Amino acid sequence: MTPEQTLEKHGRDISGPALSAMDEYAKQKAIEFMKWALENDKISGDNYGFAFIHHPETAETVFDQFIKSGNK
Repeated sequence: MTPEQTLEKHGRDISGPALSAMDEYAKQKAIEFMKWALENDKISGDNYGFAFIHHPETAETVFDQFIKSGNK
């Protein structure tokens, strides 16, 4: 979902600079999440560039753990 679609879903109208800020924030959080997930053995990768979440966890449960760990 694009930032515009996300805002529309929640009934907000924000200008271009704010959307750019949202994009930058999302990028920073994605990087923090990946680092956290790797450091905490929640995901692993292979030599072909694929990443795997350790069964039986899902992407949603791993992300919830990331948020609860204080990385809000």
